Amino acid sequence: MLIAVMLLIIFIIFVFNSYMHYGKKGRLINLIPGPPGYPIVGNAFEILGSRKEQWDILIELTNRYHPIYKLWASYYPVIMISHPDDVETILSNMKHLEKSKLYDFLRPWIGSGLATSKAVKWYSQRKTLTPTFHFNILQQFVDVFVQEGENMTKILKNSKDTVVNDVLSFVSEYTLNAICETAMGTSLRNNGSFQQQYREAIFRITEIITYSDVRGAYQMNTLKPFAPLETYLVPVGTILQINIYGVNRNPNFWPNPEVFHPNRFLPEKNRNRHPYSYITFSAGPRNCIGQRFAMLEMKTMIASLVHNFYLEPVDYLKNLPLQLGLILRLSHPLRIKFVPLKGER
Repeated sequence: MLIAVMLLIIFIIFVFNSYMHYGKKGRLINLIPGPPGYPIVGNAFEILGSRKEQWDILIELTNRYHPIYKLWASYYPVIMISHPDDVETILSNMKHLEKSKLYDFLRPWIGSGLATSKAVKWYSQRKTLTPTFHFNILQQFVDVFVQEGENMTKILKNSKDTVVNDVLSFVSEYTLNAICETAMGTSLRNNGSFQQQYREAIFRITEIITYSDVRGAYQMNTLKPFAPLETYLVPVGTILQINIYGVNRNPNFWPNPEVFHPNRFLPEKNRNRHPYSYITFSAGPRNCIGQRFAMLEMKTMIASLVHNFYLEPVDYLKNLPLQLGLILRLSHPLRIKFVPLKGER
């Protein structure tokens, strides 16, 4: 009896596998290039390993199959895209606002907010919150950003060591203070142990959740009107993963993409560039509502640093591998030397 039940289960699994892989939707998916998988498990074995190894595999697959490829996560297909035309097709269409079910994993930590909520709820939330990010409102935050930038500069000036051994951790303390005081109306400064516990809790969350975030390396949406991508037709219900990292480094739009070349963002350079070729804050109706806030905070706080210090790299990014996480991050802390400008110390 037990053997009969096991054989029946195996039979059902193989029938379901055949239906998913070779039915109408499966045949459309399989027209898209991608690495060959195994029965039942698909490509699951190919993305096992550490977060660094997972990231290296995804980069290798992106380079091999650019600009579109598929992976089978057991019975479920995931389509990866990185061409601006395909990105525009998805992100600019109000029909494709629904995020992947994988985002459900985030809800126990961050609730059902703009990043995770379903399309109908998201629309209501976005409409309510958009006025709070108006330029006139953001201008009121400048004093807080300036103060935190000056606090960061003061600490560096008083330090005996010019090398910061973990730039992310160091900067996060001041950016978190700024965010709490502006967006939440409360200051973490002078709260001692509470401030430290709060910071540690946030970093702990990013360590617990091991796949990439909407703003980190990929954005995952679920298709609602078949969608034509490149020369392929992607069926309804398919998880579509937008490779933000790959889009922003597409050599067809960004010559020598790994080279630090700020002039590439000058107005005359941007004038004729594809509007979806650089999507650090995503794009379309469901882009990051806080991008103006983030840019204003970053520019204001960095201004104090570059006014007082010359920055020298101790570690080079090419020698620091990336890894998947809640956000895309370095495998090891980044060290930077802050050399006081002449006359500042």
